Amino acid sequence: MDKLIVIRPDGSVESLYDDCLHALGRVHGTARASHVEPGENGWDVVLTDDPRNGKWRGHVVGRGYLTRKEALDAEVAFINANILRRVPEVCHGGERTDCAGQGLAGR
Repeated sequence: MDKLIVIRPDGSVESLYDDCLHALGRVHGTARASHVEPGENGWDVVLTDDPRNGKWRGHVVGRGYLTRKEALDAEVAFINANILRRVPEVCHGGERTDCAGQGLAGR
């Protein structure tokens, strides 16, 4: 899966943590976005109460994944789609788009 790195209008950078981020320089202000833990029926994915999770704070992404890898993949996909891509960006020319480049006109 490709690494999603979001640069916000205020210049802050958000991404899921990965050691490869050190190639960009010093990493500041890391925070846990979620937990992947063994549960009663498999692996569970639950978001933390961190304010950066927005409306998804405390959200249960899923329970009962058969493998930890399956749970981690679900965690990354959910965070990339719903948290990192949540803030509309302003591109050159003033057209508002989401972080994937999809136009927001009419929304």
